[in-house]
Amino acid sequence: MGISVTCNSWGGGYYSQALKDAIDAAGEKGYLFVTSAGNSGKDVTNQRKYPICFPCDNIIGVGSSDRKDNLASYSNWSSTHVDLVAPGLSYGAIPGGKYKWNEGTSNCAPQVAGAIALLKSYNSQLSGPEIKEVILSSTDTLPSLEGKTVSGGRLNAHKILQSQSPLWLEAGQSSGTVPPGQSISLKVSAFAERISG
Repeated sequence: MGISVTCNSWGGGYYSQALKDAIDAAGEKGYLFVTSAGNSGKDVTNQRKYPICFPCDNIIGVGSSDRKDNLASYSNWSSTHVDLVAPGLSYGAIPGGKYKWNEGTSNCAPQVAGAIALLKSYNSQLSGPEIKEVILSSTDTLPSLEGKTVSGGRLNAHKILQSQSPLWLEAGQSSGTVPPGQSISLKVSAFAERISG
């Protein structure tokens, strides 16, 4: 359907060849399938859970970290299927304009999907595999995640953006200091013809 990234905060089902085929078909088009790791506190390397354990290159499996940058006690983990973690304890919006405290890996997958959308807004030319590589190579590596995730790290959206330059925007100067009470001239150019995808 032309959707380049899907966020899948669900799991627990059994192996389904039809679902694997659908994820593979999306992967052939360069589409990414972001999924939560699950909340059983288990190593899913051998105790498989789906969809995170499908052997599909376009899946990005997301576990949960706690407030101390450790793997959350409830989060599933795997050095082969859980690619990274994101903070999983947070307030979430609920109907009626209110917020409720929540925890779980279902909170984490949307953060990664959002980071992918942000990255695509910077560089719409990146392929699905390139996006996955940027996401995983931009994590904050943490000793507590060694052997627990593929990347050994937690999502860092700032690093993701730092690794890229928007194709449609150029700045004559990218850094510097302006003393109090003074100003500088800065040339910024936007290129409408580069905005596509």
